[in-house]
Amino acid sequence: MQSTKRSVFPLKKSIALIMALSVLVCGVFAACSSKKTDGQNSAADTTQAGLANADTEFGTEINKDGKEVDVVYEKDKKGKHHAYEINKNGEKVTKSNGDYVEVPIEDDKNNNGNDNNDNNDNKNGNGGNNNGGNDNENLKPNPVTPQEPDKKGEPTEAELTTIEASKDKVPSTNASGKKVIFNQQDLERIAAMLEVPGLYKFSYENKDGVSAEMATHVAVWMAAREDIKGTSFPSGTIVLDLFKYYGQTVVNFKSNCNAAAKKENIYDIINYSNKDSVFTITKGEAKQQSVKINRVESLGNNNYYKVTGSVSGAKSCKKVVAVVQKNRLDTELGFSIKALKWS
Repeated sequence: MQSTKRSVFPLKKSIALIMALSVLVCGVFAACSSKKTDGQNSAADTTQAGLANADTEFGTEINKDGKEVDVVYEKDKKGKHHAYEINKNGEKVTKSNGDYVEVPIEDDKNNNGNDNNDNNDNKNGNGGNNNGGNDNENLKPNPVTPQEPDKKGEPTEAELTTIEASKDKVPSTNASGKKVIFNQQDLERIAAMLEVPGLYKFSYENKDGVSAEMATHVAVWMAAREDIKGTSFPSGTIVLDLFKYYGQTVVNFKSNCNAAAKKENIYDIINYSNKDSVFTITKGEAKQQSVKINRVESLGNNNYYKVTGSVSGAKSCKKVVAVVQKNRLDTELGFSIKALKWS
């Protein structure tokens, strides 16, 4: 992935990535049958086709008619960024003369701003819990536990590391690294992701894949962030949301959702209709666990970090260790959760 310096722009309508995601699924099926012996999982198994290493960014901009449209950002040979309107299939829209429809970039990607780990405080105080205008008052993200940056440690690099997919190895939760400093915004983004209600019941290593039971809770939380009114969500939107959260595909989630939701006693909150290819998500889950992040360690490789935090409100769980990847799958989150260990 090629890194750019800019201010964070909204990415709530990134369903344009669905076509790219469908290509990725084939690689994930193969990944599920491979065995690793070193406690790590190759990113080629989960994101080789993929969005985590893609040289493409998607977002929304306002066109000349004042309408919000989905766009793909591209850099020309001189290093200047352009935004081109895309349709629901992720294809660039063309004019009658065959030229692509270019849209002005409101939050100019061509300036010298830096949105990473300098003094980028979280202005809305809710981490990654941004709500894009869903009119269902029962489907709102819970407030995130406030976080305080640790002043001891090395600052992280502004630029994202770029490596070959074949060399990308997801560390295990037992890995350790050099202590680093994350700013408040990044800490609250990660804390919000770790505070998904019910998540504390699930520990996993990346090589094990993501269970449908765990994914049902994440799907509800991610849906609350979507700019979709009502309780019906296209299947592609939810599948993509899960990919952004985990940085890998939740295999057969549509097929397994209803059984998993019943097992988790949230079938009244989330269920899937195969006939309509639509998820019905009626409300958000009440807040359960709270997370206070105490330590962040750099694990190197492809922008991996180990996050350790104290936990309250989750029955017997007092501690969480997460392996996260800093990426641009969703610029409001800025990270994917790659492995978890609750204790």
